[in-house]
Amino acid sequence: MTVYRPRSLAALHHARLRSLHQAESEIVEWDRFEVPGPDVEDRHTLAQLARMAGNAYALNPRGNWYEVDKAWNTSYPFGWEDEADGFRGHVFLSSDNSTVVLSIKGTTLNGPTSKKDQFNDNL
Repeated sequence: MTVYRPRSLAALHHARLRSLHQAESEIVEWDRFEVPGPDVEDRHTLAQLARMAGNAYALNPRGNWYEVDKAWNTSYPFGWEDEADGFRGHVFLSSDNSTVVLSIKGTTLNGPTSKKDQFNDNL
């Protein structure tokens, strides 16, 4: 996969603050990197990613939890507090600690977070 990173974090922060405070843009130089990524043409990989995405809507091990391969040995839920603002999901960690997948819940039409989800969508 190709990713882009700012050449200088200081320059990026300066440009963001200038845009925020003065409504002016500034050129930031970016470097291009090739990094390993998922093989999105592999059916098994896609099935694992789909299960992780589906699990963003369920608190492990309750609800509609989809089991993933043992290669993903860690799942950590976030945003599941009683007064959650609708932003929640799970962090999956590979068994060799080389890959992290964030699965984030999207908009729920009917449920405890649906009003907050719709409000956030409108923002």
